[in-house]
Formats: sequence, structure tokens, C-alpha cells
Amino acid sequence: MRDYNLELDDFCYEAHHIKKVFDEIKNNFKDYFEKYVASRGGIIVNNEAIESLKEQMNINSNIKVTIDKSKFQKNLEAIKNNAIKEFNKDVEEYEELFDLETLEEYEEDPAGFKNDLKRDCSMIRKTLNSKDRSLDQFKIKFNCCNANYLLEVMTNIAAYLDEYPEKWNGYDYNGDYKIEDLIEDDLLEQSIFDTTGYGVDGVIGGGIKSYIAHKLLPQYFPHRSREAIWALWYLTNKQDFGCEQDSEFLMILTDKVVTQQNFYYPYQLFGIYSYLIYRLLLEKYNELGVYFLENHRYIFVNDFLKFVANRHNGEIAELTRNIREEWV
Repeated sequence: MRDYNLELDDFCYEAHHIKKVFDEIKNNFKDYFEKYVASRGGIIVNNEAIESLKEQMNINSNIKVTIDKSKFQKNLEAIKNNAIKEFNKDVEEYEELFDLETLEEYEEDPAGFKNDLKRDCSMIRKTLNSKDRSLDQFKIKFNCCNANYLLEVMTNIAAYLDEYPEKWNGYDYNGDYKIEDLIEDDLLEQSIFDTTGYGVDGVIGGGIKSYIAHKLLPQYFPHRSREAIWALWYLTNKQDFGCEQDSEFLMILTDKVVTQQNFYYPYQLFGIYSYLIYRLLLEKYNELGVYFLENHRYIFVNDFLKFVANRHNGEIAELTRNIREEWV
């Protein structure tokens, strides 16, 4: 199996493969969605959690939680409101830090920008302050990276995002698109995030730059988070779909016996699968009579994917238990 899933099999970008993967996602979506709503996004205790606790404590009882589907609409409204609330906690700092006029002022002081980024960008701040050993290499690379280039990359990202809404205004997100259409249109040209000038090796990768885009334009950009990639693996029932080196969503280091989500998963593909999951969620929201806020499209997608991944926290912890700093 490949160490560092830097390049996917060519067919991963082809319509027939994406369709196969999405068919499997659809097969598993309903079950996850019902648990998502029944547990109010993982807040309410469910039967699986009870069974796990009983096993850990060696308790023999017939305690069960009855799922009241009549509360699904109310639960989904609560999930929606909570997801928006959580999202809004750090939006303002991203709007201020990645304002083009603000970035232009930093041209006189790139080192100051780098310091302010450490302090004011929540994702970078939390990563630098984390005690997780797997992030040590990120800390080293961030401290060593060129402040001028860091500012240039962030300005490129901010400029692209600033122009994006006007360029794609009027695009019908709910059109009857085939997967071929999504590939041909590059789902609104989002693969630009996979190109030179929009990242800093080992520092500003897919997770951070997509988080910035997501915070500024959640109606257009999903966050390619760690949880989101793990969720795609579980939603596809861990299948490899003929990929030579196992699942495209995993990064497997065979000599170290460790598995991680694919840090290098292309944003172009992630955007397509996120969009397709959005369509599944939209259908369920409509069925339950809950208004889906289009401007918050990927807030809801990301919240659902996070729920899916969190249901498997135990297994994920086991798979990643041997991770070393040089694998980030």
C-alpha cells in the first residue's frame, strides 16, 4: 500500500468511478442521517452508546432508548441552529484578517502578518498550541516558512474568494446535473486550491485553506477537514472501488502500521462529493419540512460529515495510534 497518497489512480477523477462511490454513499446515507437526527447531531444518547457503556461496565440490562420520529423535524431544526451557532463563533476574525485592504497593509510588514496569523487565525492558533505530537512537523515548518511567501499565498486565496461570488452569481446549485457536468465544470473551478500559489508546503494545505474559504463563503466552499475525509471512508463502507493502493480516502503507511485520512485528497474531488451529499441533505430537509438556508449550504454538510466521523472515534483512534510527526 502506498505511503502518502499523493496521487490517486487516474480513474478516481472519471465519472464512472465517482458514480460508483456516490452510489455507495447513498446506500449508507439514510442510516447515518436517521441516527444524526435521532441523536440531535450526537447530543442525545442513543442505543449504541448505551450498549457500549454497558459493555465497558459489564452491566446486564435491557435499557433501550425509543426513537420518536415525530420529533425529527424539531431535532433537525435544533441541529441546523446549533451548526450555524458553532460556525459563527470565529467568522469575524477571518473576515477581518483576510480582508484585501488589510492584507495590502501587511505588505510593509510580512513578519507582522505571520505573527498576527498565529494569534488571530483560530485554526492555525489551535494547531500551534496543540499537544498532539502528530502536529510537531507543522509547527516546525510554520516557524521556518518565509513570511513574504506566506502573505503572498494568503493574499492569492483572499483575492480569489473576493472575486468568486460575482463570477458565479446566478449559478443554479439545484440544477439537474449529471456527474459528468460536475467534472466538466470543475464544480465552479474549485480545483484552483490544488495549484501552485495557493498553498505553502506542510503549512497551508487543503485543511487550512479550505477552512478559510468555508468561513468566508460557506455557500460555496466545504471544509476539507480531517473528519470529513474519514466520514467519506465510512459512508463508502470502507470500499476501495478497485483502487490499486486501497481507499482513495486513506493514507496508509505500511511499514509503520498506521492509517490516516488522506491529507492530500484533491479539493476538486472533495468538492464534488460534498456537493452530492448536499443534494441528499437538501432532500431530507425538504421531507421533514425544515427550511434549508442556501447561504449556509456547507455548514450543514460539514456538520453531518463530522457526526459520521465522530461515530467512529474509537476505531479512528486505534488506526492512527502510531502516527509520528514526520507523517503530517
